[in-house]
Amino acid sequence: MSIAGWLVLVLRRHARALHELTDVEAVTLGHWLPALTRALHAATGCELEYVMQFAEAEGHHHVHFHLIARQPNWPEKLKGPSVWAAVGDADPLPATETTRVMEAVAAYLDIALTTP
Repeated sequence: MSIAGWLVLVLRRHARALHELTDVEAVTLGHWLPALTRALHAATGCELEYVMQFAEAEGHHHVHFHLIARQPNWPEKLKGPSVWAAVGDADPLPATETTRVMEAVAAYLDIALTTP
């Protein structure tokens, strides 16, 4: 299952665990998590937003958060932590849908999208 609205929030510096965040980083995280989940809701009409942070997978030993827009018609087999099953067998979303979600999130947050 392809998921429209799976964002990853990453720190600007390497930190292995949440307790390593500075006070400024913690406050900033406290701003971005609810702002991004509201933006996901506005962009996708999701019923719930999942937020996960494990930092244990090979090559991903750093603080980062997965924010996932869970739709009302979500399959039972992908609810909760089982959502990870969607990663391995999902076809990529069409570029038009990815762009639509990105633009809607950016518009909600009133930020400009830039390309490298």
